[in-house]
Amino acid sequence: MKEHLACKPGNIVSCPKVPNDVYIRMKGILSDIDKAKLKKTNLPAHAFHESENEEESPNLSVSGKGKNSKKRKNNIGSYMKDGSGSGVDLSQPSIQASMQNKERKHETDMAVALWFYDACIPMNAVNSRHFKQMISRVASMGHGYTGLNYHALRVPLLKEAKTQVNLTILSLRSKWAETGCTIMGDGWTDRSHRSLINFLVYCPYGISFMKSCDVSDIVSSVKNLCNLFSSIVEMVGEKNVVHMVTDNASNYKAAGKLLHAKYPGIYWSSCSDHVINLTLEDVGKMDLVKECVVLGSRITILYDHKEHLEALVICHDYKKFLKTEKGRGVKDIVFNQRFWNNCLIVVKIMEPLMRLLRICDTDEKPSLGYVYEGLSRVIRGTKEIFKNQESKYKPFVDIINKRWDKMLRKRLHAAAYWLNPAFQ
Repeated sequence: MKEHLACKPGNIVSCPKVPNDVYIRMKGILSDIDKAKLKKTNLPAHAFHESENEEESPNLSVSGKGKNSKKRKNNIGSYMKDGSGSGVDLSQPSIQASMQNKERKHETDMAVALWFYDACIPMNAVNSRHFKQMISRVASMGHGYTGLNYHALRVPLLKEAKTQVNLTILSLRSKWAETGCTIMGDGWTDRSHRSLINFLVYCPYGISFMKSCDVSDIVSSVKNLCNLFSSIVEMVGEKNVVHMVTDNASNYKAAGKLLHAKYPGIYWSSCSDHVINLTLEDVGKMDLVKECVVLGSRITILYDHKEHLEALVICHDYKKFLKTEKGRGVKDIVFNQRFWNNCLIVVKIMEPLMRLLRICDTDEKPSLGYVYEGLSRVIRGTKEIFKNQESKYKPFVDIINKRWDKMLRKRLHAAAYWLNPAFQ
């Protein structure tokens, strides 16, 4: 039957009405059987290919009506773009690739996964746009590509990649004079407890890395920090810089003021992300919030993926936990309406702060013009939660205003808010 549907001559008459998909599938099954026979007889792999290529699909052949008419064979490769001299574009999935079974795909996925695990590559590397491009390029190379070697990766390809990055940075630098730019100083401490600052330059066309400096010996000196900032400004170009952002420590703040005195056209401000994080930490220290956290952590100990906590603590399976003190305590918390009211208040206060933090922490759009309005909206929302009762909203508003007045209430932020088309 397989030979009949695959139109294989010799043992049985070919089926003239076999559909293309059935014909291709049957032919593939017979091909696998032939290959199995090859392994047993140790014949060369191409032994059966020539006879297979001479066969034709009944639905792809064209014949005339007369006895002397000639049949014309159509190869599927003639319908593909030419690639690698094989008549088939390898970037397009072949019929064989499209019909690969789930086991074969699983084996391929496992091979990639094992390489990730063995080389200790972070799993989020699969989200890189270069990962998908790499897989596509390897697939387009077809069978026989063995990959690059250690030397190629370490020397010539690295140099070429560096050249491409330098060209990208040069294209960004050409825009600094046109749009102006912001210097960002990202301070951090490594495992050796060295104080480091990474300097980056931002403009509307993109962000570029300038240099990383070890400031362990000068971090406590305001004058030396200012001199370091000045050297970075000179590297970028005094006329190109309009803004500088650093950490909120007192020494950075003092150095920023000295920098503004030296370059009146350059404004310093603290990092908005850091200020908002500090605000969230201050709110988290309030008694109302700490109580919600403590009580909520007790619930999560026995939370077993039930949709409704109230249904959980009254169900039959929970009775065994009611014999313990923790189980009874969890039930009391779940039915405590005051606890849920406080949780709702905390969520409503934290939500706009988290939304503003996400805006400031993303690279999708400039965030300077949203900080002023964002904090104003947080304050207005907090007052509305407590129905403008000053005795209730004042502790929360005082914390926000304290951080805002001390670190972020700058004329630069007010100007950016005023010029932001979203609020006009």
